[in-house]
Amino acid sequence: MTYKEKLIFLTAFFDGEGHVGMHKRNDSSTRLSLEVSNTDKNVLDWIEKNFGGKIYTVKVYSDRHKPAWRWQLHGKKASSLAGLLYIFSIVKKEQLKKMMQYYDNRI
Repeated sequence: MTYKEKLIFLTAFFDGEGHVGMHKRNDSSTRLSLEVSNTDKNVLDWIEKNFGGKIYTVKVYSDRHKPAWRWQLHGKKASSLAGLLYIFSIVKKEQLKKMMQYYDNRI
Protein backbone atom coordinates (compact mmCIF):
# COMPACT_ATOMS: atom_id res chain seq x y z
CA MET A 1 0.00 0.00 0.00
CA THR A 2 1.43 3.38 -0.99
CA TYR A 3 1.55 6.30 1.44
CA LYS A 4 -1.18 8.05 -0.58
CA GLU A 5 -3.42 4.97 -0.31
CA LYS A 6 -2.78 4.82 3.45
CA LEU A 7 -3.67 8.50 3.73
CA ILE A 8 -6.89 8.01 1.75
CA PHE A 9 -7.88 5.08 3.99
CA LEU A 10 -7.13 7.09 7.14
CA THR A 11 -9.10 10.07 5.83
CA ALA A 12 -12.16 7.93 5.07
CA PHE A 13 -11.95 6.23 8.46
CA PHE A 14 -11.37 9.56 10.22
CA ASP A 15 -14.31 11.21 8.42
CA GLY A 16 -16.58 8.53 9.89
CA GLU A 17 -15.04 7.85 13.29
CA GLY A 18 -12.67 10.71 14.07
CA HIS A 19 -12.73 13.85 16.17
CA VAL A 20 -10.92 17.14 15.62
CA GLY A 21 -10.21 18.60 19.05
CA MET A 22 -9.38 22.19 19.86
CA HIS A 23 -9.69 22.39 23.63
CA LYS A 24 -9.06 25.52 25.72
CA ARG A 25 -6.80 24.95 28.70
CA ASN A 26 -6.81 26.76 32.05
CA ASP A 27 -3.72 28.77 31.04
CA SER A 28 -5.69 30.11 28.01
CA SER A 29 -3.68 28.03 25.54
CA THR A 30 -5.42 25.62 23.17
CA ARG A 31 -4.66 21.92 22.85
CA LEU A 32 -4.98 20.60 19.32
CA SER A 33 -5.71 16.91 18.81
CA LEU A 34 -6.88 14.38 16.29
CA GLU A 35 -8.64 11.39 17.86
CA VAL A 36 -10.31 8.15 16.82
CA SER A 37 -12.08 5.80 19.23
CA ASN A 38 -12.94 2.26 18.24
CA THR A 39 -13.57 -1.21 19.62
CA ASP A 40 -11.20 -2.73 17.03
CA LYS A 41 -7.71 -2.08 18.37
CA ASN A 42 -6.08 -3.52 15.23
CA VAL A 43 -7.13 -0.56 13.09
CA LEU A 44 -5.85 1.86 15.72
CA ASP A 45 -2.54 -0.05 15.90
CA TRP A 46 -2.27 0.39 12.13
CA ILE A 47 -2.90 4.14 12.41
CA GLU A 48 -0.31 4.48 15.19
CA LYS A 49 2.26 2.50 13.19
CA ASN A 50 1.75 4.55 10.02
CA PHE A 51 1.03 8.04 11.37
CA GLY A 52 2.34 8.19 14.94
CA GLY A 53 0.39 9.20 17.99
CA LYS A 54 -0.54 7.07 20.96
CA ILE A 55 -3.32 4.64 21.86
CA TYR A 56 -5.13 4.80 25.20
CA THR A 57 -7.65 2.45 26.79
CA VAL A 58 -11.14 3.91 27.11
CA LYS A 59 -12.81 3.36 30.47
CA VAL A 60 -15.75 0.95 30.21
CA TYR A 61 -18.70 2.05 32.36
CA SER A 62 -20.92 -0.98 31.88
CA ASP A 63 -20.56 -4.72 31.33
CA ARG A 64 -22.75 -4.26 28.25
CA HIS A 65 -20.04 -2.23 26.50
CA LYS A 66 -17.15 -3.71 24.56
CA PRO A 67 -13.59 -2.75 25.43
CA ALA A 68 -12.56 0.31 23.43
CA TRP A 69 -9.41 2.28 22.64
CA ARG A 70 -8.63 5.84 21.58
CA TRP A 71 -5.82 6.92 19.24
CA GLN A 72 -4.63 10.50 19.71
CA LEU A 73 -2.16 12.83 18.02
CA HIS A 74 -1.47 16.30 19.48
CA GLY A 75 -0.01 19.70 18.68
CA LYS A 76 2.03 20.45 15.59
CA LYS A 77 1.96 16.79 14.49
CA ALA A 78 -1.85 16.87 14.63
CA SER A 79 -1.96 20.08 12.62
CA SER A 80 0.44 18.67 10.01
CA LEU A 81 -1.62 15.49 9.62
CA ALA A 82 -4.79 17.61 9.49
CA GLY A 83 -3.33 19.28 6.39
CA LEU A 84 -2.87 15.91 4.71
CA LEU A 85 -6.33 14.64 5.72
CA TYR A 86 -7.88 17.89 4.49
CA ILE A 87 -6.94 17.05 0.90
CA PHE A 88 -9.23 14.00 0.79
CA SER A 89 -11.74 14.79 3.55
CA ILE A 90 -15.43 15.35 2.91
CA VAL A 91 -17.15 15.22 6.31
CA LYS A 92 -14.52 16.82 8.57
CA LYS A 93 -13.01 19.20 5.98
CA GLU A 94 -14.06 22.44 7.74
CA GLN A 95 -12.92 21.25 11.18
CA LEU A 96 -9.53 20.22 9.77
CA LYS A 97 -9.23 23.61 8.05
CA LYS A 98 -9.93 25.43 11.34
CA MET A 99 -7.20 23.43 13.08
CA MET A 100 -4.67 24.21 10.35
CA GLN A 101 -5.59 27.92 10.38
CA TYR A 102 -5.36 28.12 14.17
CA TYR A 103 -1.87 26.61 14.16
CA ASP A 104 -0.70 28.73 11.19
CA ASN A 105 -1.91 31.93 12.90
CA ARG A 106 0.17 31.13 16.00
CA ILE A 107 3.46 31.02 14.07
